[in-house]
Amino acid sequence: MHRPGATHASSRKPQSSALGAAREKQDVAASKSPRRALSLSLFRDAWLEYERDRAHYLAMAIIYYASITFVPILLLLLSTLGLLLRFSTTAAEIEQRTLLAIQAQAGAQLAGTINRLLEVVQRDSITATVVSVVGILVSASLLFRQLRMTFRAVWNYEPPLVAGPIYLRVLTLLREWIIAFVITLGGGGLIMVALAILTALKWVDRLLAPVPFIPHGAVTAALSSFVIAAIVFGALLKVLPPRPVHWRDIWMSVLLCAGVWVAASELLPLYNRFFGGDRNAYNAIGALLPLLISINVGTQMLFYGAELCKVTTLRGKAPLAIAGP
Repeated sequence: MHRPGATHASSRKPQSSALGAAREKQDVAASKSPRRALSLSLFRDAWLEYERDRAHYLAMAIIYYASITFVPILLLLLSTLGLLLRFSTTAAEIEQRTLLAIQAQAGAQLAGTINRLLEVVQRDSITATVVSVVGILVSASLLFRQLRMTFRAVWNYEPPLVAGPIYLRVLTLLREWIIAFVITLGGGGLIMVALAILTALKWVDRLLAPVPFIPHGAVTAALSSFVIAAIVFGALLKVLPPRPVHWRDIWMSVLLCAGVWVAASELLPLYNRFFGGDRNAYNAIGALLPLLISINVGTQMLFYGAELCKVTTLRGKAPLAIAGP
Protein backbone atom coordinates (compact mmCIF):
# COMPACT_ATOMS: atom_id res chain seq x y z
CA MET A 1 0.00 0.00 0.00
CA HIS A 2 1.31 3.39 -0.96
CA ARG A 3 1.87 5.83 1.90
CA PRO A 4 1.29 9.53 1.16
CA GLY A 5 4.47 10.71 2.89
CA ALA A 6 6.78 8.21 1.26
CA THR A 7 7.23 10.13 -1.94
CA HIS A 8 7.84 13.40 -0.11
CA ALA A 9 10.43 11.84 2.20
CA SER A 10 12.24 10.18 -0.67
CA SER A 11 12.37 13.47 -2.59
CA ARG A 12 13.81 15.23 0.48
CA LYS A 13 16.84 12.89 0.71
CA PRO A 14 18.47 13.98 -2.57
CA GLN A 15 17.99 17.63 -1.64
CA SER A 16 19.56 17.21 1.80
CA SER A 17 22.43 15.18 0.41
CA ALA A 18 23.05 17.77 -2.27
CA LEU A 19 23.00 20.55 0.33
CA GLY A 20 25.43 18.60 2.52
CA ALA A 21 27.75 18.04 -0.40
CA ALA A 22 27.73 21.75 -1.23
CA ARG A 23 28.51 22.67 2.36
CA GLU A 24 31.31 20.11 2.45
CA LYS A 25 32.83 21.65 -0.68
CA GLN A 26 32.65 25.08 0.88
CA ASP A 27 34.34 23.83 4.06
CA VAL A 28 37.10 22.17 2.03
CA ALA A 29 37.64 25.31 -0.03
CA ALA A 30 37.73 27.46 3.11
CA SER A 31 40.12 25.08 4.87
CA LYS A 32 42.64 25.33 2.05
CA SER A 33 43.46 28.98 2.77
CA PRO A 34 42.27 29.87 6.28
CA ARG A 35 45.51 31.55 7.22
CA ARG A 36 45.50 33.68 4.10
CA ALA A 37 41.94 34.85 4.68
CA LEU A 38 42.68 35.46 8.35
CA SER A 39 45.82 37.47 7.57
CA LEU A 40 44.06 39.59 4.97
CA SER A 41 41.20 40.32 7.34
CA LEU A 42 43.69 41.24 10.07
CA PHE A 43 45.48 43.72 7.82
CA ARG A 44 42.17 45.16 6.63
CA ASP A 45 40.81 45.55 10.17
CA ALA A 46 44.10 47.06 11.31
CA TRP A 47 43.91 49.63 8.50
CA LEU A 48 40.32 50.49 9.44
CA GLU A 49 41.38 50.96 13.07
CA TYR A 50 44.37 53.01 11.90
CA GLU A 51 42.08 55.39 10.04
CA ARG A 52 39.41 55.41 12.75
CA ASP A 53 41.92 56.26 15.49
CA ARG A 54 43.62 58.90 13.27
CA ALA A 55 46.91 57.22 14.03
CA HIS A 56 48.75 59.03 11.23
CA TYR A 57 48.27 62.31 13.12
CA LEU A 58 49.61 60.69 16.29
CA ALA A 59 52.67 59.53 14.35
CA MET A 60 53.35 63.03 13.07
CA ALA A 61 53.18 64.38 16.63
CA ILE A 62 55.69 61.76 17.79
CA ILE A 63 58.11 62.89 15.08
CA TYR A 64 58.18 66.31 16.75
CA TYR A 65 59.08 64.82 20.13
CA ALA A 66 61.68 62.57 18.49
CA SER A 67 63.31 65.58 16.81
CA ILE A 68 63.81 67.19 20.23
CA THR A 69 66.02 64.28 21.30
CA PHE A 70 68.39 64.95 18.40
CA VAL A 71 69.63 68.17 20.02
CA PRO A 72 71.22 66.56 23.15
CA ILE A 73 72.42 63.63 21.00
CA LEU A 74 74.31 66.01 18.69
CA LEU A 75 75.65 67.83 21.74
CA LEU A 76 76.85 64.53 23.18
CA LEU A 77 78.63 63.65 19.93
CA LEU A 78 80.33 67.04 19.93
CA SER A 79 81.35 66.76 23.58
CA THR A 80 82.69 63.25 22.94
CA LEU A 81 84.84 64.70 20.19
CA GLY A 82 86.12 67.31 22.64
CA LEU A 83 86.95 64.65 25.23
CA LEU A 84 88.86 62.63 22.66
CA LEU A 85 90.84 65.65 21.53
CA ARG A 86 91.53 66.56 25.14
CA PHE A 87 92.66 63.22 26.54
CA SER A 88 93.69 61.10 23.52
CA THR A 89 97.08 61.63 21.88
CA THR A 90 95.95 59.73 18.78
CA ALA A 91 92.97 62.06 18.32
CA ALA A 92 95.25 65.07 18.82
CA GLU A 93 97.60 63.84 16.08
CA ILE A 94 94.66 63.30 13.72
CA GLU A 95 93.48 66.83 14.52
CA GLN A 96 96.83 68.32 13.62
CA ARG A 97 97.04 66.42 10.33
CA THR A 98 93.49 67.45 9.45
CA LEU A 99 94.21 71.12 10.19
CA LEU A 100 97.37 71.01 8.05
CA ALA A 101 95.38 69.49 5.18
CA ILE A 102 92.68 72.16 5.51
CA GLN A 103 95.33 74.88 5.57
CA ALA A 104 96.92 73.49 2.42
CA GLN A 105 93.62 73.19 0.57
CA ALA A 106 91.54 76.13 1.86
CA GLY A 107 93.99 78.54 3.44
CA ALA A 108 95.23 79.46 6.89
CA GLN A 109 92.17 81.55 7.78
CA LEU A 110 89.74 78.62 7.62
CA ALA A 111 92.19 76.36 9.45
CA GLY A 112 92.55 78.95 12.21
CA THR A 113 88.77 79.28 12.58
CA ILE A 114 88.32 75.52 12.88
CA ASN A 115 91.19 75.34 15.36
CA ARG A 116 89.56 77.96 17.61
CA LEU A 117 86.25 76.10 17.45
CA LEU A 118 87.94 72.85 18.43
CA GLU A 119 89.65 74.57 21.35
CA VAL A 120 86.27 75.72 22.63
CA VAL A 121 84.90 72.20 22.20
CA GLN A 122 87.80 70.77 24.21
CA ARG A 123 87.54 73.35 26.98
CA ASP A 124 83.79 72.84 27.55
CA SER A 125 83.67 69.12 26.78
CA ILE A 126 83.11 67.88 30.36
CA THR A 127 80.29 70.32 31.08
CA ALA A 128 78.71 69.64 27.70
CA THR A 129 78.85 65.89 28.31
CA VAL A 130 76.99 66.18 31.61
CA VAL A 131 74.39 68.53 30.13
CA SER A 132 73.89 66.34 27.05
CA VAL A 133 73.45 63.15 29.09
CA VAL A 134 70.85 64.83 31.31
CA GLY A 135 69.17 66.26 28.22
CA ILE A 136 69.02 62.85 26.56
CA LEU A 137 67.45 61.28 29.65
CA VAL A 138 64.84 64.03 29.97
CA SER A 139 63.95 64.31 26.27
CA ALA A 140 63.91 60.54 25.72
CA SER A 141 61.69 59.99 28.77
CA LEU A 142 59.37 62.71 27.43
CA LEU A 143 59.31 60.96 24.05
CA PHE A 144 58.47 57.58 25.55
CA ARG A 145 55.81 59.12 27.79
CA GLN A 146 54.14 60.62 24.72
CA LEU A 147 54.40 57.25 23.01
CA ARG A 148 52.68 55.64 25.98
CA MET A 149 49.92 58.27 25.84
CA THR A 150 49.38 57.80 22.11
CA PHE A 151 49.27 54.02 22.53
CA ARG A 152 46.55 54.53 25.14
CA ALA A 153 44.58 56.37 22.46
CA VAL A 154 45.23 53.56 19.98
CA TRP A 155 43.98 50.97 22.49
CA ASN A 156 40.96 53.17 23.33
CA TYR A 157 42.08 53.87 26.90
CA GLU A 158 41.23 57.17 28.56
CA PRO A 159 44.11 59.51 29.50
CA PRO A 160 45.27 59.10 33.13
CA LEU A 161 44.01 62.56 34.15
CA VAL A 162 40.49 61.92 32.86
CA ALA A 163 39.36 58.53 34.14
CA GLY A 164 38.94 57.41 37.75
CA PRO A 165 39.32 59.09 41.16
CA ILE A 166 41.90 61.84 41.68
CA TYR A 167 44.37 59.65 43.60
CA LEU A 168 44.21 57.01 40.88
CA ARG A 169 44.85 59.64 38.22
CA VAL A 170 47.95 60.90 40.04
CA LEU A 171 49.27 57.38 40.61
CA THR A 172 48.71 56.50 36.94
CA LEU A 173 50.50 59.65 35.81
CA LEU A 174 53.49 58.92 38.07
CA ARG A 175 53.54 55.34 36.86
CA GLU A 176 53.63 56.52 33.24
CA TRP A 177 56.60 58.80 33.97
CA ILE A 178 58.46 56.01 35.77
CA ILE A 179 57.79 53.54 32.97
CA ALA A 180 59.00 56.08 30.40
CA PHE A 181 62.22 56.66 32.36
CA VAL A 182 62.82 52.92 32.73
CA ILE A 183 62.27 52.44 28.99
CA THR A 184 64.83 55.19 28.37
CA LEU A 185 67.40 53.41 30.55
CA GLY A 186 66.53 50.13 28.83
CA GLY A 187 67.53 51.71 25.53
CA GLY A 188 71.16 51.35 26.62
CA GLY A 189 70.64 47.60 26.93
CA LEU A 190 69.18 47.53 23.43
CA ILE A 191 72.27 49.32 22.13
CA MET A 192 74.49 46.65 23.70
CA VAL A 193 72.37 43.91 22.16
CA ALA A 194 72.58 45.63 18.77
CA LEU A 195 76.37 45.84 19.01
CA ALA A 196 76.54 42.14 19.90
CA ILE A 197 74.36 41.28 16.90
CA LEU A 198 76.52 43.36 14.57
CA THR A 199 79.64 41.61 15.87
CA ALA A 200 78.07 38.19 15.36
CA LEU A 201 76.93 39.03 11.82
CA LYS A 202 80.39 40.29 10.89
CA TRP A 203 81.82 37.01 12.18
CA VAL A 204 79.33 35.09 10.03
CA ASP A 205 80.26 37.27 7.05
CA ARG A 206 83.92 36.37 7.50
CA LEU A 207 83.01 32.68 7.63
CA LEU A 208 81.06 32.98 4.37
CA ALA A 209 83.82 34.94 2.64
CA PRO A 210 85.25 31.89 0.77
CA VAL A 211 81.79 31.00 -0.61
CA PRO A 212 81.41 32.34 -4.17
CA PHE A 213 78.37 34.12 -5.67
CA ILE A 214 77.32 35.66 -2.33
CA PRO A 215 77.35 39.46 -1.89
CA HIS A 216 78.66 39.23 1.64
CA GLY A 217 78.65 42.92 2.55
CA ALA A 218 75.14 43.60 1.25
CA VAL A 219 73.69 40.51 2.91
CA THR A 220 75.28 41.35 6.25
CA ALA A 221 74.12 44.97 6.12
CA ALA A 222 70.53 44.07 5.21
CA LEU A 223 70.34 41.26 7.76
CA SER A 224 71.82 43.34 10.56
CA SER A 225 69.45 46.23 9.79
CA PHE A 226 66.46 43.89 9.80
CA VAL A 227 67.45 42.18 13.06
CA ILE A 228 68.10 45.45 14.88
CA ALA A 229 64.87 46.97 13.57
CA ALA A 230 62.94 43.86 14.65
CA ILE A 231 64.41 44.10 18.16
CA VAL A 232 63.53 47.80 18.47
CA PHE A 233 59.99 47.45 17.10
CA GLY A 234 59.41 44.32 19.16
CA ALA A 235 60.48 46.07 22.36
CA LEU A 236 58.28 49.12 21.61
CA LEU A 237 55.21 47.07 20.70
CA LYS A 238 55.70 44.97 23.83
CA VAL A 239 56.15 47.66 26.47
CA LEU A 240 54.19 50.64 25.12
CA PRO A 241 50.60 49.26 25.14
CA PRO A 242 48.59 50.03 28.29
CA ARG A 243 47.70 46.37 28.73
CA PRO A 244 49.80 43.19 28.61
CA VAL A 245 50.31 41.69 25.16
CA HIS A 246 51.78 38.34 24.18
CA TRP A 247 54.62 37.79 21.74
CA ARG A 248 52.37 35.60 19.62
CA ASP A 249 50.18 38.66 19.03
CA ILE A 250 52.96 41.03 17.97
CA TRP A 251 55.34 38.90 15.87
CA MET A 252 53.47 39.72 12.65
CA SER A 253 53.61 43.45 13.43
CA VAL A 254 57.32 43.21 14.26
CA LEU A 255 58.22 41.52 10.97
CA LEU A 256 56.09 43.94 8.94
CA CYS A 257 57.51 47.05 10.64
CA ALA A 258 61.11 45.83 10.41
CA GLY A 259 60.77 44.93 6.73
CA VAL A 260 59.23 48.27 5.78
CA TRP A 261 61.83 50.16 7.83
CA VAL A 262 64.72 48.37 6.11
CA ALA A 263 63.18 49.18 2.72
CA ALA A 264 62.62 52.84 3.67
CA SER A 265 66.15 53.20 5.03
CA GLU A 266 67.47 52.53 1.51
CA LEU A 267 66.11 55.89 0.33
CA LEU A 268 69.16 57.79 1.59
CA PRO A 269 71.72 55.48 -0.15
CA LEU A 270 69.65 55.72 -3.33
CA TYR A 271 69.70 59.51 -3.09
CA ASN A 272 73.47 59.49 -2.63
CA ARG A 273 73.85 57.13 -5.59
CA PHE A 274 71.87 59.30 -8.01
CA PHE A 275 72.41 62.82 -6.66
CA GLY A 276 75.42 62.58 -4.36
CA GLY A 277 78.06 62.85 -7.04
CA ASP A 278 78.64 66.56 -6.45
CA ARG A 279 79.54 67.32 -2.85
CA ASN A 280 77.96 70.72 -2.28
CA ALA A 281 75.57 72.45 0.10
CA TYR A 282 72.52 71.86 -2.10
CA ASN A 283 72.96 68.09 -2.11
CA ALA A 284 73.57 68.10 1.65
CA ILE A 285 70.31 69.96 2.21
CA GLY A 286 68.49 67.75 -0.30
CA ALA A 287 69.61 64.67 1.63
CA LEU A 288 67.28 65.76 4.43
CA LEU A 289 64.28 64.84 2.28
CA PRO A 290 64.88 61.05 2.11
CA LEU A 291 65.94 61.13 5.76
CA LEU A 292 62.67 62.77 6.83
CA ILE A 293 60.67 60.42 4.60
CA SER A 294 62.36 57.41 6.21
CA ILE A 295 61.59 58.72 9.71
CA ASN A 296 57.98 59.38 8.72
CA VAL A 297 57.55 55.90 7.23
CA GLY A 298 59.08 54.26 10.31
CA THR A 299 56.81 56.19 12.67
CA GLN A 300 53.69 55.50 10.62
CA MET A 301 54.56 51.80 10.51
CA LEU A 302 55.01 51.76 14.29
CA PHE A 303 51.43 52.92 14.76
CA TYR A 304 50.07 50.63 12.07
CA GLY A 305 51.90 47.79 13.82
CA ALA A 306 50.26 48.89 17.07
CA GLU A 307 46.84 48.74 15.40
CA LEU A 308 47.64 45.30 13.97
CA CYS A 309 48.75 44.13 17.41
CA LYS A 310 45.52 45.45 18.92
CA VAL A 311 43.36 43.73 16.31
CA THR A 312 45.27 40.46 16.73
CA THR A 313 44.99 40.60 20.51
CA LEU A 314 41.30 41.44 20.57
CA ARG A 315 40.28 39.12 17.73
CA GLY A 316 37.43 36.93 18.92
CA LYS A 317 36.83 39.01 22.03
CA ALA A 318 34.28 41.69 22.84
CA PRO A 319 34.15 44.80 20.64
CA LEU A 320 36.54 47.60 21.44
CA ALA A 321 35.31 49.91 24.18
CA ILE A 322 36.58 52.89 26.07
CA ALA A 323 38.58 51.53 28.99
CA GLY A 324 39.90 53.07 32.13
CA PRO A 325 43.47 53.31 33.33
